[in-house]
Amino acid sequence: MSTTAYDASHFQDNYPPGMRFFYWTRARNRILLKALLRHRVPMPMLEVGCGTGIVTGYLRNAGLEVTGIELGHPEVDPLVSPHLMLGQDAFSVDLTVRARFQSIGLFDVIEHIEDAPGFMRRLLDAYPNVKQVAITVPAGPELWSNYDVHFGHFRRYTAASLTEHMLACGLKPIAVRELFQGLYWAQRGALALGIGQNRRVRFDPPVEQPRRAIHAMLAAVLGIEHELVPGKWRGSSLIAIGSRA
Repeated sequence: MSTTAYDASHFQDNYPPGMRFFYWTRARNRILLKALLRHRVPMPMLEVGCGTGIVTGYLRNAGLEVTGIELGHPEVDPLVSPHLMLGQDAFSVDLTVRARFQSIGLFDVIEHIEDAPGFMRRLLDAYPNVKQVAITVPAGPELWSNYDVHFGHFRRYTAASLTEHMLACGLKPIAVRELFQGLYWAQRGALALGIGQNRRVRFDPPVEQPRRAIHAMLAAVLGIEHELVPGKWRGSSLIAIGSRA
């Protein structure tokens, strides 16, 4: 498998209990669902690098046929675990299983891969019936901070660099769009003030009310922003859909 800087030590920081209620997670999942439906991404989908299965579970609850696969062994929700393949390499799955999947999801994964185009090319070769790939990544190289170092990022993307990586692995971009423009400028401001290089790397998701309600409102605001703000404006994340060329 291609070199990755993400390992088991990061799961506790990245996926503490209640992370599915975190405002960013809520907003990203809703935007992702809308994009998959809008572009008619074919199912079933394999989410590669699914972590604790937060995205897999959300998309399945929305009616999409998604299975997650993860090299690590994180603690997962028992309701999602039947749809996850933990401790498995996506390239080692039996060919009869691989042949089922019509699409692949890489949600905040390829920034952890040193040779991202090579990794995606291998996935396309290993999954011959995959027609489309959906991707989310952190955006804005100028936002680079201790957060990226801690979580083993090799890069933050621009729309141009993500498009370049997609083309290099044999994907034709259908859509490449910036997300979370408000968060982008908040992070730029923090960096300008000299405090953005000391971000918290341990998430503090809401596990009780009323904090869950506050995070739900913040997620709703990000959803409204996504509908109103042009997708070419700089954001702190990118979402892309590509088809096999």
